Amino acid sequence: MAFSLAEQRWGEGLGLAMAHRSQVFLSALLACRNVPLHGFDPLDIDERQNLTEDEAILMSILSAMCDDNTAQARHLIARVAKNRVTAETVKAGLSLAHLLGSPSTSIRRPQAPKLRAVS
Repeated sequence: MAFSLAEQRWGEGLGLAMAHRSQVFLSALLACRNVPLHGFDPLDIDERQNLTEDEAILMSILSAMCDDNTAQARHLIARVAKNRVTAETVKAGLSLAHLLGSPSTSIRRPQAPKLRAVS
């Protein structure tokens, strides 16, 4: 469902890339944590305006990574990942943060690339 919603919201190129990188980042965090992340149901009208502590920390991690605030990002990852900061988690988080900070035109082209000969 997340991939479908991301595609509807941001278009095929950006939406599917964001959903995939989010899944990789969350999987890396969960591998460190051994406890599920707590989150509200985004389809529940009464709860979707609220964030759990885990959701707020995840948003803060991505914000710190987008701002290139390494110390804050490491601290927050350690907090949510039960003091286990792995290279896979950092790499996946940076990949997602890079995508979030990039303009949509870098992911989604109006037309397919064309090959041409240059002499």
